[in-house]
Amino acid sequence: MAAKPKPDARQCFNLANSFHEGSIRCGENVLDPVTGTHHSPQTPELVNAAFAGELYMKALALRRVPEVNGHNLQWLYENALDDAERSAISGHYQVLLGSSDEWLTRNLEQFARAFTEWRYVYEVDERFINSAALMAFVKAAYLTVRDVAPERP
Repeated sequence: MAAKPKPDARQCFNLANSFHEGSIRCGENVLDPVTGTHHSPQTPELVNAAFAGELYMKALALRRVPEVNGHNLQWLYENALDDAERSAISGHYQVLLGSSDEWLTRNLEQFARAFTEWRYVYEVDERFINSAALMAFVKAAYLTVRDVAPERP
């Protein structure tokens, strides 16, 4: 059996960009030609955004460590990133949302498991997520990767 290839930070970043773009496209309102109503596929928007945020943080971490696992955004933020990376994400997040670091902590706790929970949204009666906060977090993670290593994560 061949050895498992080492995860590559650049490939991880490129894949994150793809899911981020997919999320943004899913968030665009589309006119239904039959009903005349506007709608957007919210679940794919949220799942793709959460996965993009995960991959951006993993791209940062893979510059220092050989492997990082898990889908929990809060765990990755608190354990896979170094202080400078967390500070940069927090700074971008505060600018994007006009909020404080405390808001990031609360929101991150709320959407930490968005990737796993929203993939199976049909299994629960009701689910809530602050989609603006999640999207701001993903953009903050993206901007942090670009700040840290614009030529190569």
